[in-house]
Order: sequence, then C-alpha cells, then structure tokens
Amino acid sequence: MLSESALDALRRVCSERDLKIVVFSQVRRDNSRTRELASALGGDVLMWEDDVSHSDQERKIRDLMAHSEVVVSDRIHALIMGTSEGATPLGLIPGSDVKVAPHFAAASIAGISGDITSLGTHAVADFIRGVIDRRTEIEARVDMARARVADLGEAVRSVNAGVRERNGSLR
Repeated sequence: MLSESALDALRRVCSERDLKIVVFSQVRRDNSRTRELASALGGDVLMWEDDVSHSDQERKIRDLMAHSEVVVSDRIHALIMGTSEGATPLGLIPGSDVKVAPHFAAASIAGISGDITSLGTHAVADFIRGVIDRRTEIEARVDMARARVADLGEAVRSVNAGVRERNGSLR
C-alpha cells in the first residue's frame, strides 16, 4: 500500500485535474487490497468478481485504460497494458524500482517511475504532475518503440523466410 503522503498527493493531483480515480484488480487475490486502496483514495473500484473469466476481466481493464488519462501502479504489467491502451504510465513504487524503470527505458521512456518512500506529499505530487505533463512526449516515444518492434518483427520474418528457403521448406 502507498504511504499516506503518496495517497494524499494522488488525491490532490486528481482533484486539481478533475481526474476520476478508479482502482482495479489485476488478479483476484488483490481484491481486498483493491477495496482498501479505492477507499483510501475516495475512488471507484473495478473488482475481479468470481464469475468473471480472465479474458473478460482483461477486456474490462483494457477498456478502462483506453479511456484513462493516466494509469498509476507499482506493477509493470499494469503499466505496460495501460501504455498500450493509450494511458500515460505512472509508476509510484514503494521501494526500490528494479522493474518499471528498466523496462520502460528499453523503449526510451524515462522518468515515469521511482521509489517514493522518502518523498513527502508535495514532492510526490510534483512527480505525478511532471509525468502527466509529459503525456505528448511519452506518446511519441511509445509510437517510436512500436515502430522499432514492427521493424524488428519484419527483420525476423525476413530471416526466417531465408532460412526456410535454404532448407527447402517454403510454405
């Protein structure tokens, strides 16, 4: 759970920018934590109900993220999914940031996450504002990363086609 100063900073920035807070469960075992966090933030909640399949929950979360300005998490998968759906990723990490920063750095996206344990409310709020204000830059970097991945995919397909041709296994 985030510190009270981080929760206060998040509530404050969302209020300033008229952003609605919705907390979701990425896995069922997080349902109780999701309820607690939604309550602490004064936000709505999207639980993973027992009768909802994995694919249906993912669809709900992706739809939520596609309509979100920002996705805040300490989990890499949620941030990557949010980014792929067009939301600005914001990693508020209550400890050492060993996953989020390195993964996003591979896409030339820096400064979207960090260890906030020693930061006060004002510093966390400034960090949140700073990341949200870089939305256009982050979107451009995501587009460049997608183009690089597409180019790499084409290069792999080309190499595979050459190997199959040399081996006589064209299909």
